[in-house]
Amino acid sequence: MSIRVNVNGVITPPGEAKISVLDHGLLFGDSVYETLRTYQGKPFLFSRHFARLKHSADGIQFRLPWTREETLDQIRRTLGPGVGNRPVVTRPKAYRQNRPVGPTLIMNAGSDW
Repeated sequence: MSIRVNVNGVITPPGEAKISVLDHGLLFGDSVYETLRTYQGKPFLFSRHFARLKHSADGIQFRLPWTREETLDQIRRTLGPGVGNRPVVTRPKAYRQNRPVGPTLIMNAGSDW
């Protein structure tokens, strides 16, 4: 399976994925992540992984804007059977060009990472 990347719901090959150069995860390493595995196309122990991801985000004082179900849907859209997934969520920047900007959700799935 080739690597697939999901950035805020847009799934592309790695070379086509785009995040802002002003993203706090890129500039400051300000992010949280979880790594999970799938078996027969299903994320393994997803509820535990999501709870840890939420706990990590709470620990650096930002709230995940996605529900458990929305996050699971994005993982399912990104995954293939028998591969892992690493959701990364970067801290939202309060304002950029006078517009509120939310966090960036980055997921990658494939056999090479």
